[in-house]
Amino acid sequence: MDSTQHFRQIIDAVDSPVFVIQVGDSGRFTYLDVNEAVAHATGLRREDFLGRAPEELPAHSGLQAAAFRANYERCLEAGETVRYRERLVVNGEEGWWLTRLTPVRDETGRITRIIGSSINATDRQRIEDRFRLITETIDDVFWIGTPGLGQVLYVNPAYEQVFGRSCDGLYASPHSFLEAIHPDDREAIRKRVSAFPPLQWESEYRIVRPDGAVRWVRDRGFPVPEREGGSGLIAGLTTDITLQKQAERALEESEEKFRRISQSALDAILMIDDRGRLTYWNPAAQRIFGYAEHEVLGRNLHRMLAPERYHETHREAFAAFTAHGTGAAIGKTLELEALRKDGTEFPMELSVSSLQVDGRWHAVGVLRDITGRRRAEETLRRTNRALRTLSACNEALVRARDEDGLRREICRTLVETGGYRLAWIGEAETGGEQRIVPVASAGTDGDRSYLDGIAIHWGEGLLGAGPSGTAIRSGRTQVVRDTATDPCFAPWRGMALAHGFHASLVVPLLDQGRAYGVLNVYAADAEAFDAQEIGLMEELAGDITFGLRSLRIARERDAANAALQKVLLQTIEAVALTVEKRDPYTAGHQQRVAALAVAIAEEMGLDGQRIEGIRIGGLIHDIGKITVPAEYLARPGALSEAEFLVIRAHPEVGYEIMKGVESPWPLSLMILQHHERLDGSGYPQGLEGDGILLEARILAVADVVEAMASHRPYRPALGLEPALKEIQAGRGIRFDTRVVDACIRLFRERDYRLD
Repeated sequence: MDSTQHFRQIIDAVDSPVFVIQVGDSGRFTYLDVNEAVAHATGLRREDFLGRAPEELPAHSGLQAAAFRANYERCLEAGETVRYRERLVVNGEEGWWLTRLTPVRDETGRITRIIGSSINATDRQRIEDRFRLITETIDDVFWIGTPGLGQVLYVNPAYEQVFGRSCDGLYASPHSFLEAIHPDDREAIRKRVSAFPPLQWESEYRIVRPDGAVRWVRDRGFPVPEREGGSGLIAGLTTDITLQKQAERALEESEEKFRRISQSALDAILMIDDRGRLTYWNPAAQRIFGYAEHEVLGRNLHRMLAPERYHETHREAFAAFTAHGTGAAIGKTLELEALRKDGTEFPMELSVSSLQVDGRWHAVGVLRDITGRRRAEETLRRTNRALRTLSACNEALVRARDEDGLRREICRTLVETGGYRLAWIGEAETGGEQRIVPVASAGTDGDRSYLDGIAIHWGEGLLGAGPSGTAIRSGRTQVVRDTATDPCFAPWRGMALAHGFHASLVVPLLDQGRAYGVLNVYAADAEAFDAQEIGLMEELAGDITFGLRSLRIARERDAANAALQKVLLQTIEAVALTVEKRDPYTAGHQQRVAALAVAIAEEMGLDGQRIEGIRIGGLIHDIGKITVPAEYLARPGALSEAEFLVIRAHPEVGYEIMKGVESPWPLSLMILQHHERLDGSGYPQGLEGDGILLEARILAVADVVEAMASHRPYRPALGLEPALKEIQAGRGIRFDTRVVDACIRLFRERDYRLD
């Protein structure tokens, strides 16, 4: 039997796949031999392999063939045995296979063959996967290494969470594990880890994270049985017990802390047993309730400290509490009333928790006197109400258009936003009976009738001695904190109480230091107005005066402006008439241009103020002709070049005349530009496009249409149709497109006529 047959018998006797690869000179890998296990695994015959490359076999996918070839090349390049693991489908079952490739050299040292063998590593892979699944999901640190931690073979990701250091860093420098241990604990742990043979240990020690944080861990180490051909290993499980240590330390300190805290606490801390008897009473409880400790210990808490209206509810709830340690008040914060030793009630905040002592339920209560907080909340509520009211009144000031409307809106806001029962503004008569006359009010229908049944004066008599009269005479705010007891309110007390008015605030309305009226506000509760609320109401009174003065000034200013505007328009119309009187042939030209320009602007949807400016501009657009000799304007024949230049100068002359006249419209620019054209062909400046005012573009179209349709000394009227054709031909070139379109619609669709 030759060596080849002997080799085949050997590899056929092996249950795992064995194959021999021939390495060709060109780098081609072909199968030289395979055993029966390979043929069985692939479903091919042995003859299907011989002399063929792996990628030529139908049993291999393209990806697998590429992977085989890459590993053969790696073995060839390394010149030594290589191992790799891959997932394959063998005999219809998918699994993990571990393959070993060993190079074989000839007498010259060249690698001519590669012997490969594979074993099914699926079970091993599953074990490893389960191991990793367990170790990589637990919170404890699991590690394996050699004795003395000369090498770390495995550490799970929890190491990074607990120690704050990377696993790669530990693999690279195993002794960094010891470096992470607190200096005071490091030597003891080093001795245990370095012991040989490895011993089992359990220790608690501190570690220092890179950020300086110190944490406690419990480390349990144990030896691992020796590996085949190697020395023993050690493994460890490290648990972060920082929270446990903190809890133990907190538990040790809790009693002392409780004693110190409860003794110095500002809140009352009480404890009652399962029979409702007080078993603990701190100094704050004595200060808040007025009872010394010896007066309350052992006595029933609720009969001493709770108002009688709470007793029945307490009895029902306490029975359930003693049975199960639960109840509607447990774990919650309630606001109730309590009794002091002197019998007075006060508001308190109560938090109750349950505590089991020797199998019996006890209740621990923390009570806080919230009298000050309630007072502050009420102050804040009132201040917020006043601020909201002030803000709403300021909005009314902005929106107001007349004095009466402003007064009514202020009163309405005080009632609807401020929540007051009644608000009214009164003005002081300067003669006669010196009455204070209500000029605006707001409230319910019933409350407003209060003003119909009372008389208020500001003189020195009885009816002038009340808060409103005093505010007028003194110029200072008057507060009636309780209408039922304030003597100055006596004449109006019965009516006020019948309407539910228990407090009032009167703020004088001052103008240059003199009180001309009052702002009156009535509230349903006594003591309803605090200092902040009063200050905000005084600010509102100042705003009212400012608003009334501003509206009065605005009304007077508008009247003056209207008068000036009327004079301006009359002057302009007179000037326009003067110009046309000098040129009988163009009489009415400016009026017709103005009327057509207004109609075009309205068709374009311009606003009324702008349209009025266009009307005025149209009336005087030829005002510059006032300097043109009358014979030039009336001459029937052609003008000389010099005479024509004089006439062409009329836009600039008109501009110079009007540029100093103040008006809300750009009249001087309309006059200057009404002969300009979009393409720059106009005069006097040759402006183009948007450089020409829209108003001037409208006047230009109206001027051309009216001029062509009307008679002139130098020619008869050309008629409306030629005029419309002229502007249509210049649409978008010389004349504005929108203006031309609007003008044509007027004549074609709206039946507009040049009168």
